[in-house]
Amino acid sequence: MTGLSDFKLLDEWYKAVIAAGAVLAVPAITVQNGPALTFATGLLLFGIGEFINHPFRTTLVRDGLTTGVISGRKRSSKPFGLALDVVGLGLCIWGLARILML
Repeated sequence: MTGLSDFKLLDEWYKAVIAAGAVLAVPAITVQNGPALTFATGLLLFGIGEFINHPFRTTLVRDGLTTGVISGRKRSSKPFGLALDVVGLGLCIWGLARILML
């Protein structure tokens, strides 16, 4: 059964960018549109780079008798993630420029 809970898969903006890149890549491949595929590949790489740069972390917090766990995805830049960001943004810009020049 599908519902609103399915949208939790895209709970972060960079996951939505990955999904958008994948969704745009399929028709671009089908119709053999190079500029659109370049743009979609850029979105995919940028989204994956940001996913790498937002690792999931948990921290145990102790305050007297109270103990809890805090979890989240605070940004922590990694060299490989930053490289994917740069390449992805470059491909997005290059693909968009080629699309606009058609």
